[in-house]
Amino acid sequence: LGLATQPEFLMAAQDQAKAAYELQNLHGHVMEKEADLAESLGFRPDMQLKTVSLEKHDLPKDSEHSADEIIDAALLNRPDLAARLADLRAKDAEIRKAEANYWPQFSLALQGGWKIWNYHNAEQNSAQQGYQQVSTSQPLTGAGISMDWNLFEGFSGVNSVKAAEAKRNAAQADFDALQLKIMKEVWKAYAEFKTSSRKREFAIAMLKASEKSYEGALKAYENGVATVIELITAERR
Repeated sequence: LGLATQPEFLMAAQDQAKAAYELQNLHGHVMEKEADLAESLGFRPDMQLKTVSLEKHDLPKDSEHSADEIIDAALLNRPDLAARLADLRAKDAEIRKAEANYWPQFSLALQGGWKIWNYHNAEQNSAQQGYQQVSTSQPLTGAGISMDWNLFEGFSGVNSVKAAEAKRNAAQADFDALQLKIMKEVWKAYAEFKTSSRKREFAIAMLKASEKSYEGALKAYENGVATVIELITAERR
């Protein structure tokens, strides 16, 4: 079936081999993307993932969230950012501790007890000899307050505060840098998702148009009014 010369047939065979080569190349890209997807989900890269066509499933409703909402959710749920925030708060505590050394320290002490005296003669028959046993008791209480204040330490306190503030500023810079990095990653992923969603819609329309074009080219080839090259060209499109 079909009308074609020998050179056209060889060119068609060449195009077919080239299409098969490109198909294998695309299979390799698919395997790489599946490995990346498995890694992002926390699985082994060599794990076989089962995928389904998006035509049978609607996109999740959560995809309609704005970029700001997704970025805020990412900033709240990232454990690495939470660790940097905890380190930043620890540096703030170090500053407060260093500043507290400037102020006097007061100590309050309280004590209480009971004192008991018991006097008696150890000799036998002491009661008969006129020596009586004497016992008495009384409570004991006491309170005191002390103050410790280092008025001058050779500027060691000032230097301690400055060192703590420098560490805090470094921690703040690391926190801000990580926060901007997360926002960039989320925004990039959001933009890629939106672009991919639009490309998917156009891809579906192109696929349907290509299927109709191929069906028409196949009928024309079977009826002898199209060449093999035209058929393969329509198939590749």
